[in-house]
Amino acid sequence: MILPLIFIILATLASAVTAYGTDPSWAQYSRGLDLILWSRRLEWPLVSFSILMCLVLLVLVITGKRRAWWLIGLAPILALMAHQFHLKPGSGMTIIEYPADMPVASWQIANNASVVGVTFGDQAYAFPYSVLFNSPGVIVQDQEKKFMLIWSAYANRAIAVQVDLDVRARDLEVVSSPANSLLIYNSRLGQFIIGVTGKTEKGETPGGFHQPLQVTKTTWAKWLAANPKTMLMTPPLSKSAIAQGPTGAILPHFPMPDVFNGVDPQTRIAVVQSTPPAAIVADTLGDDPANLTFGDSPILLLRDGPGGTIRAYDRRIDTDLFVRLKPYHSTKKPLAAYIDDSSNSFWSHNIVALEGGPEVKGKKLTKIPVEEDLYWGVMKYWYRDLQLYQPK
Repeated sequence: MILPLIFIILATLASAVTAYGTDPSWAQYSRGLDLILWSRRLEWPLVSFSILMCLVLLVLVITGKRRAWWLIGLAPILALMAHQFHLKPGSGMTIIEYPADMPVASWQIANNASVVGVTFGDQAYAFPYSVLFNSPGVIVQDQEKKFMLIWSAYANRAIAVQVDLDVRARDLEVVSSPANSLLIYNSRLGQFIIGVTGKTEKGETPGGFHQPLQVTKTTWAKWLAANPKTMLMTPPLSKSAIAQGPTGAILPHFPMPDVFNGVDPQTRIAVVQSTPPAAIVADTLGDDPANLTFGDSPILLLRDGPGGTIRAYDRRIDTDLFVRLKPYHSTKKPLAAYIDDSSNSFWSHNIVALEGGPEVKGKKLTKIPVEEDLYWGVMKYWYRDLQLYQPK
């Protein structure tokens, strides 16, 4: 009596781990991410073990050593297997690969639909949010070069990186979305890739990954206007399936631990790629320039008009000289948009010194990349040292 019961219990436990071990909700607990990673690593050994236990039970029934009603115990195991491979979150997401001649879309896309733009070599590419939602990993080959775009929809975060030619879609699998970041498993290397960071879970560069590429989140109309010869990612599935994908940014969906320092985790932020990287609450940045210090880095933040994009610059002219810009308007100096009182220098809209002493005149501040429309909770989870600044 007890022997078949043991087989059923062991098979059910193994199936339960494979079905629910990679659930994104585990990330809210202290060792939850480790559970997700190990559940995926052990997926096929656990599946094999579960099938073996089921076969042993079948043999006992076929040989007449146990009654047939013991086969009822296989029902929960079949249900868990069905959940694992067809029903769990992320099971419908795929990694796809496009050739270099990725066409301009033969399907319609609205002008205000959001896209992720990437320029690789001399070619521009646009990836609609609605398509990336179901195919969040895209590999594009251009002659003897490749790049990969990774999209975490619930983080509104895109990572693009040049990769080796042997990085292929068939080796990559979407595992889960812990803490609202895409999690990819490279079965060839046995390596996990965190979508938000573009790194492994240990913060290392994944095998075959090289220098990151700049990405732009914008609308299709704006990207097409700036890049008339752009290529546009087309749906790899039926249009009806792709129509379910959102055309704009969506909020985080899966639970996370409380690492938010008293700030609403859904607060929209901009991340400045300074040293160290820093986050700002975008809504607190007005029309006037903000002169801030992130760690040891003096940073200038500017917004291009109400609701416009944010620009960031290193305020250092040299080791011992940095500026603090404030607005300047005068008909006598129509090209001057900012002034630095300490050096009595005047600066253009593009942050070039028009007038000033010899140590300043003609100098241009170094521009720093900024990524907007991110969520504080998600970014703080994956970048634990990230600090939040609010311009005064």
